[in-house]
Amino acid sequence: YAGHGEFDKVNSLANWLPIDAEPDNDSNWIQSSRLTEKLNTFQAKHILVVADSCYSGAMTRSSIGQVQPNLSDEQRLIWLRAIAASPSRTVLTSGGVSPVMDGGGGKHSVFAQNLIDILAENQDILPGKQLSDVLAARVVSIARRLNFEQRPEYAPIRFAGGESGDFLFVPTLITLLRNRRLKSGAREVLVGYGEEVLDVLAHFLRTPEEDIWVRRHLPATIALIPCQKSMDILVGALDDPD
Repeated sequence: YAGHGEFDKVNSLANWLPIDAEPDNDSNWIQSSRLTEKLNTFQAKHILVVADSCYSGAMTRSSIGQVQPNLSDEQRLIWLRAIAASPSRTVLTSGGVSPVMDGGGGKHSVFAQNLIDILAENQDILPGKQLSDVLAARVVSIARRLNFEQRPEYAPIRFAGGESGDFLFVPTLITLLRNRRLKSGAREVLVGYGEEVLDVLAHFLRTPEEDIWVRRHLPATIALIPCQKSMDILVGALDDPD
C-alpha cells in the first residue's frame, strides 16, 4: 500500500485512507485490525505487507530475529531453511508512528525508490530483516539531508498468526546466472525445464538492457537444451557483440 494514513490515538491503530476516503470522515478508512483479521484467514506460509504511508509503524509489535554474522555457507543455509519452515506475517513500513516523506526519490517516495533499488541489486537469498536494515540506513541518511526524520521499520504484525519465520526475497533463476556461487545450480534448474523455457531465455539474450553478465552466461545455458529451437536462437545471436 502507498498512500495516506492516519493514526487512531484512542485505539493505537494505523489506518489507511484509500482514494474514496476523507481525512475528517473515517467511514471509508481501512483499519490495520481489519487487515490483521484477513491475514489470519490466508493459507500462505509467508506474507509480507509493504506500507508506504504515515503511521504504518503502528501495525508492528516486537522486533524480529536476524542472522548472526560470520556464519559459514552451510550454517546460513540451515538458518534459512529454519525460518522458511516457520510461518511469518511481517510488515515493512516506510516509518514509525509519524508522518513520512511523499517525495525524495524522483518519481517515487524516498522509501519506495530505495526499496526498488535494493531488490534490483540483490543477487542472493535476502531475508526481510536484512533488507530492512539496508533500506533503513539509506532512507535515514537521505531524509536527514532533507531535514526530515524518517526510519523504516520491519517487524511481525500483531495478532496476525505469524510465528518465528521471515519473508525471503529470492532472485529469479535467470538473474542468478550472474552469481558465481549460485550460477551452476540455477543453470541446472533452467535446463531441467527444457524447451518450454527457451522463449524466456531468448528474450533475456536479445534485450540489451538486461545485465551483461546474465546475457553472457545464457548461450551456454541454451546450448544444454538439445533441440532445433536452441540452435536457431544461438545462430540468431551470433551478430550480438556481447
